[in-house]
Amino acid sequence: MAPMGGGKEKLGPRASFTRHMVRDSIAKLLTRLHKEGKLSKLPGFEDVTPPDSGVFKSDELPPRPEAESQDLPAGTKVCIVGAGISGLYAALILDHLGIPYDILEAADRPGGRILTHYFSTRKHDYYDIGAMRFPNVPPMERTYDLFKRTNVPLINYYLKGKKTPKRYNGITVFPDEAGDFPTKGDPFRVSESNGGSVPDDRIDTISTVMEDAFRELRDAIRKGNEESFKLFEKYDDLTVRDYLSQEMGLDFHTIQWLEETDSATGLFDTAYTEAVMDSIAFDYFDDLDEEWKSVEGGTNLVTQAVVDMIKTKPRYNKRVTRMAIDRNANSAEMMVVTTNYDDEPRRYATIINTTTLACLQRVDTTDLELSPTVKIATRTLHYDSSTKVAIKFDNPWWISKFGITEGGVANTDLPIRVCVYPSYNIHDKLDEPAILLCTYTWSQDATRIGSLVNLDSPRGEDELKGLMLYNLARLHSTGSDFEEVYSMIKRSYITHHGFDWAMDDFSSGAFALFGPGQFRSLYPHLVRPAADSRFHIVGEAASANHAWIVGSIESAYRGVWNFLERFKAYDLQQKMIEEWDTIPELETGKDGFAHLLVMLGMLTPEQLAKGEKMVAMETTS
Repeated sequence: MAPMGGGKEKLGPRASFTRHMVRDSIAKLLTRLHKEGKLSKLPGFEDVTPPDSGVFKSDELPPRPEAESQDLPAGTKVCIVGAGISGLYAALILDHLGIPYDILEAADRPGGRILTHYFSTRKHDYYDIGAMRFPNVPPMERTYDLFKRTNVPLINYYLKGKKTPKRYNGITVFPDEAGDFPTKGDPFRVSESNGGSVPDDRIDTISTVMEDAFRELRDAIRKGNEESFKLFEKYDDLTVRDYLSQEMGLDFHTIQWLEETDSATGLFDTAYTEAVMDSIAFDYFDDLDEEWKSVEGGTNLVTQAVVDMIKTKPRYNKRVTRMAIDRNANSAEMMVVTTNYDDEPRRYATIINTTTLACLQRVDTTDLELSPTVKIATRTLHYDSSTKVAIKFDNPWWISKFGITEGGVANTDLPIRVCVYPSYNIHDKLDEPAILLCTYTWSQDATRIGSLVNLDSPRGEDELKGLMLYNLARLHSTGSDFEEVYSMIKRSYITHHGFDWAMDDFSSGAFALFGPGQFRSLYPHLVRPAADSRFHIVGEAASANHAWIVGSIESAYRGVWNFLERFKAYDLQQKMIEEWDTIPELETGKDGFAHLLVMLGMLTPEQLAKGEKMVAMETTS
């Protein structure tokens, strides 16, 4: 494959920042251990020469020792926990390297949070419950490489479409012929002079507030220099709400209106830095002609293609309930894995864990030698909620009646909040059934819609069905035509399906969305191996690009790479690079930090205890 990680322009802002955070964390830990007089006594660090100052710097970490490549120990076998895209991608790499593995999956299907619901086998009769749209920008290049490897059909995805309405405060507004909404005035009557709470002097400038709020840090992130890292650290403890209030001086009601129109209810309580970095994926570098794609037929086709490609198929209904290290083992298989509580334990040389942190929290890890900080991360790292409900209608009325022919979304303060017009059926016949993603919600909005979604959707969901149809009618009517629109929509209804990721026991959340301070305080610990560097946490939460497939598969790459580093299988690493290139967030080679993550991961919690504790305190102060 073509190289993907070589240039700064392909590094991406998230990868650049995570590299810095990992390096900084390692430097602080090595400095503490040296000052405590422990470093030179620790296995693997006997030959590490501290700087004259005694302080390790993030840009001058100990180099990778020169050593000959070694063969993997006899009987080496890898356990991949989870058959989501992270686990399947790891299996693809291991197949290429000729390394045996098992995939243990708790569910009865592969894919994890890649999930497509098919109403029938008819073309376009589906919706993606999980991942559904992919920006074709440099940081997502590995995702597109996977699409190429699996030969799935891609089609254009229209993030923004013309003629999509907005409805707030009981008022529906359709855009002009150019697809633009008014940027001046008070069309939704939320100002004080119209009986609302937003100060009058904010109304005409409110459309640019979020752009202004993100500009400083976005520009800094794109530069990726030392000053930008300091700015990131300055703001990392703030929520979006904090920044708007403390740094921009906005009042409560203006902030609330901004959240209502630009985000999901409660999402302004997430980390400001997280929100800024996530926005870059939706609005990448200014000089790029950005395009989005989706998989025609559903993203589930990617999962199925990878399952067909790998040599060892997943073992389903195998919920991992205990993972441990047996340091007294007489072979390379020191890692012990138990499924379904009472199954016979299996032994492996290493474990690549791809589960969500919520699911990892439910596993007995008493004897896995996880650091206290990692245990805190499994419990506290924030995952956002997400709920989707799709309706199958007997015709695409939003196209034929309202001229919404280019996909896009409609936004509203109604419970449905965001209505997504699919891009894959815009050219289908107007007299045939069509799918509408009538609500795609996050955070508290998702929780409230999710309370109406049953596990066996659509059975017993009369209230959900009624709410969806009524909200759709309100969203697409201007008042006088409501009864006509409502009647038309009700007549067109065939069936529906909903899914709430927070209620899915195989994920317990939709995707990682870091809270204040969590990025710099928890991420460096998640990516460090544990248990003699035989246990690796991977998945979108433990990546630079959480909430994206690229984060899942790049973290899987890291897990395999660090496994090979642990056993000094350098020849296999080179073979891995030749086929799979490198990943931006992991610095390999002599002057990288990957070898230090592995060296530190080989130490016991007792060997790291004091330094680990002090670093955790320092990074959160």
